[in-house]
Amino acid sequence: MMAAQDDKAPFDDSNKHLWHFGGITRSETDNLLIQKRPGTFLVRDSRTCPGDSVLCVSENSKVSHYIITRKADQFVIGDQIFSTLPDILNFYRGHYLDTTVLVEPCPKNRMVQPPPQLPVSSPPLNERKPPTPNPDVPPVTPIPPPAIVSNAERFRVKYDFSSEDADDLPAQKNEILTLINRDEADWWTMRNSRGQEGQFPVPWMEALPVEPPPEVYRTVTSYGRATQRRIPNAYDTTQLKFERGDIVKIIKQHMSGYWEGELVKDGTQGFFPFTFVELLPPEEADRIGQNASQNGMEGNNSLLN
Repeated sequence: MMAAQDDKAPFDDSNKHLWHFGGITRSETDNLLIQKRPGTFLVRDSRTCPGDSVLCVSENSKVSHYIITRKADQFVIGDQIFSTLPDILNFYRGHYLDTTVLVEPCPKNRMVQPPPQLPVSSPPLNERKPPTPNPDVPPVTPIPPPAIVSNAERFRVKYDFSSEDADDLPAQKNEILTLINRDEADWWTMRNSRGQEGQFPVPWMEALPVEPPPEVYRTVTSYGRATQRRIPNAYDTTQLKFERGDIVKIIKQHMSGYWEGELVKDGTQGFFPFTFVELLPPEEADRIGQNASQNGMEGNNSLLN
């Protein structure tokens, strides 16, 4: 969704000193932004992919981390391409990320100082690709997972993982971790059964089946019109991307506030916040449903079936 030009925040996106916080860690960033008003942001250097950056934004009582990939002379965030970092900030002053536009840079007067840099001969621990599992490690005999009690995404650890980096989450093989956030392509934020959170290498774990209990959602058949553009996290393939005005067939309504839907124009399915669509009147919904059925767009299975 595009905000009105007069509503754009007045910060100077060309003044890098205001919004660039260098190599601070993800946990330091969360501490800075978690209690700030929605739209407060900063840009930090990626510690897992040197040369890339991360746009961090306070959104709905959480902190979102959007990876900005550097490709030659261009910067890529999601499926958007820009020439400079200020161009990205200027764009998202007037366009929503997930639930907010950029409002103001995070004040630096309370900034947590980054840890001392290691010697040049030894790069920072987080600036690395995920470690390669030892091929000589024998296959792990799976342990039956506990009963699923929510629709959270859970993963089984395939190999023992230890790290000296405070941002990482050590785990033992066969341990079950819950997904918190898909931060970057190879490192996700996970939580263990003891409530500890940290970064974990994606290739070192495998997904477990997810089936929410029947009472957390209800199956419906209705249609809605997108009231704003939505560009979800590029690393979360379960989320639905759409443009303002797109027609969405509502498949399931979840108690969490996230609905499951299907784009009428191409059949793409995914999840989205219910606040991004408005339900259509029954007459218009019936007409769209009949047209979709004639065009062969009906009958697709739910993501949860």
